[in-house]
Order: sequence, then structure tokens, then C-alpha cells
Amino acid sequence: MTPGPNISMDTFRFRGKHWGDLGYRSKCYGTHQPCPHSGWTWKGHVGPKKIIKQMTNNLAGVPSIVFGLFGMALFVNKLGFGDSILAGGLTLGLLVLPIVIRTTEESLKVVPDDYRYASLALGASKTQTTFKVILPNAFSGILTATILAIGRIIGESAALVFAIGTAIKDEVSLTDKSTSLAVHIWAMMTDEPANIELSTTIAIIILIIVLSLNISVKFISKRMIRKYGVRV
Repeated sequence: MTPGPNISMDTFRFRGKHWGDLGYRSKCYGTHQPCPHSGWTWKGHVGPKKIIKQMTNNLAGVPSIVFGLFGMALFVNKLGFGDSILAGGLTLGLLVLPIVIRTTEESLKVVPDDYRYASLALGASKTQTTFKVILPNAFSGILTATILAIGRIIGESAALVFAIGTAIKDEVSLTDKSTSLAVHIWAMMTDEPANIELSTTIAIIILIIVLSLNISVKFISKRMIRKYGVRV
């Protein structure tokens, strides 16, 4: 990327980057959230625990830029998605996979064993116990895992540079190049001269988004607890 001019606030096109953020985050969760939820359920109650735990531990220690290179090799080149929001969302889905699995596993462990024994004693199967007794009582922990994953991907830039690109456009498409707020900070700071004012503004916007998401999820959690009687 060749150095560009110092971009002023008048030319800062926020809409494209904002929709780019929403696009790759939606693709990340729409495609991969069922995968980690199934993963920790199978890991904690059905599958071989040691193997899955070792795999998730290894993935949790992999740097995000390695996920970016893997996403570029698989989604961008091998599958032919190109630098796009689709490839970026799939890459971030792999990135947050071990985080969601590990945190939701801990949420399952917090649920008292008496609940499991009581359910099995009443004739429920292992699957019924998992989905009708364990998961509702681990609901708050699952939301916490979701918040942690959102906080991880919203500030991610290293993985997205390889998968989504750094194009700034108002028209956003899942199959086109785009950028995110975090990647745009990197782009602004690599310009000559570095646009510190714009980068600081974008950083504040990211903090506001993360704070809003945290408050919203906590509010939704309390509403669902009151409505459905879910135990925290």
C-alpha cells in the first residue's frame, strides 16, 4: 500500500467502514457460532475431553496473524472468495472458536452436579439433560463468552489485513474488498504523516461500540432471566 495523504475528518467516510465491521462480524457469528456451541457441548458431555481440550488449548495460543495467513490461503486463494467481507468473517470465526469453547466450558462446570444427577434420576437422557437443564443454567456464562468473542474481533486488525483488505468504500458487499475500523487505524498510522487525530477518533468509536454491546447483552440477559426464569 502506497502512502496516501493525511485524510481530514471531512473526507472520513465512516459509513463504509462501519458497515464493513457489521458485515464481517455478522458473517463470523452467523457461520461459526453454532460450531463452538456444538463444540463445547460435545466436548463437555459427549466427546473425548482430553483430545478436544488439547486442540482448543493449542488454537488459543496461535497468534491472530497466523489465522489471517490461514484465512488468506484457504478462503481467499483456495476457495476463491478473494479479499472480501465473506473471507474476513470466516477467518474471524476460526479466530474466536477456541475462546468461545473454553469460556462456555467453564460455564458448564459452574452448574451444580446435583442438577445433572436429578435430571438423570428422573429418567431424562444425557442429551435432554444437556439441552434442557445444563444449558439454561449456564446461559449467563454463554453470554459472557459471546461478549469476549465480540470484544476480540471488533479490535482485530492483523487477521483482517490479509482476508478483507484495506479498501475504503461507501458501497459494501460481502464479496468485495472493504475494511474495518481497527484496520483503518492501522492504515492511518502507516501514512506519512500519520493521522493521529483520526486514528484516536476511530479508537474512541470502537470503545463506544464495545461498551454498548456489553450493556445491551447484560440488559437482554436480565430480561430473559426474568421472563424464562433462567438461573444465573
